Amino acid sequence: MSGRGAKLTVGIAALVAGTVVAGAVLVPVLRDRTSGRAIETSVPSALSSPATSEHVVTTSTATTVALTPATNDAGTAIIVTATPAATATSATTATTATSIEPVTAGDDAVGISLGHDALESSDTALGRDLASVYRSGARWIRVDVDWSHIEAQRGAYDWTATDRVVAAATAKHLNILGLIAYTPAWARADGTTDKHPPLDTADFARFAGAAATHYLSVGGVNAWEVWNEPNLARFWAPRPDARAYSALLVDASLAIRHASPSSTVITGGLSPAVNARDRSEIAPERFLRTMLDAGAGDSFDAVGAHPYSYPALPSDETTSSWNSFQRLPLLRAQLTRVGMNDRPIWITEIGAPTGTSRRAVDEERQAEIVVDAIHAARQLPWIGRVFVFNERDSAPDPSDAEVNFGLRRFDDTPKLAWDAFAAALKQ
Repeated sequence: MSGRGAKLTVGIAALVAGTVVAGAVLVPVLRDRTSGRAIETSVPSALSSPATSEHVVTTSTATTVALTPATNDAGTAIIVTATPAATATSATTATTATSIEPVTAGDDAVGISLGHDALESSDTALGRDLASVYRSGARWIRVDVDWSHIEAQRGAYDWTATDRVVAAATAKHLNILGLIAYTPAWARADGTTDKHPPLDTADFARFAGAAATHYLSVGGVNAWEVWNEPNLARFWAPRPDARAYSALLVDASLAIRHASPSSTVITGGLSPAVNARDRSEIAPERFLRTMLDAGAGDSFDAVGAHPYSYPALPSDETTSSWNSFQRLPLLRAQLTRVGMNDRPIWITEIGAPTGTSRRAVDEERQAEIVVDAIHAARQLPWIGRVFVFNERDSAPDPSDAEVNFGLRRFDDTPKLAWDAFAAALKQ
């Protein structure tokens, strides 16, 4: 846009960083449509909700922006009038205004876990994936903030890949849960993988604090999940250790909250598991109990869980002996035991794989499981968020269950689950 001011109606969430509640003071945050970066503003007076008067701010690009409370079909909104300031650099002055895409109603309690795939996607593929998330009605994504890649060399941070995803998601008006995990070679024992915890939790905490500081500055990340499935040897090698994880969580949480006090801290999503004799996995409820007994209770705002139930439906009570969704009340009971009823459980992964592997379900069953998960979670007031895994298959190999959790196929065509998921969010 150039020459004239542009008037657009957008939801408050597109303009405001942080949680919006009735009567709260709102701090306008405008974002450049191309880069997704926040534009610094000078706000002469606070805009409170509800309000009736127009407020004018001046951005770092010399664009005057008027904010006027209004409403639209999605609820409370703000009218944004962007008027570029004139310059005298030439006889014909070229001006541009910040463009803000309209926000439509969606389900702010539901998201899609993109994981590491988003970091490796092309710009075109990433754009399609995020547009698909938004069209579905989901309003969150979960993406890796991979320590082993960002700080591959001690003290040298490369945020490029993650910044690209965060900027693109922010431009689509999506909230972001950042998953901080995986250890660079310099911070772990020789001969180990990135799924080994760091030798010194202080190194991880320093990175967690740096991540929170960075994304407080550029914007975009609303919540942080500390590690992934720490109750499995696959992700906490050589074997899971709830007390060791608790130490990591305590240090990381302190660093995150120091850098960004309003951030939400989630425990690493606990995988379906039993208490294995070889200690290769620990049942979620035992793992959480040990964490709480180790003093980690003050270090998180919500418990992360991955209550996969396939091939059963999450709501199938006849499978409660093994169905991890049915066993979520056991996690809730641990919180109740120590008087932490105010802490919700965030389901940061759930879904089912399609394909030809022995673990796979057919596309009809995948759709049923995804929809049932949404409906079942809505019946539990202590569930905070639900993230379906994954948006799109990671590879075109139907024999590998791990790459076929997508709501869409690798070639971008939707499975039955995508339409079913989108329909469920409109109910």
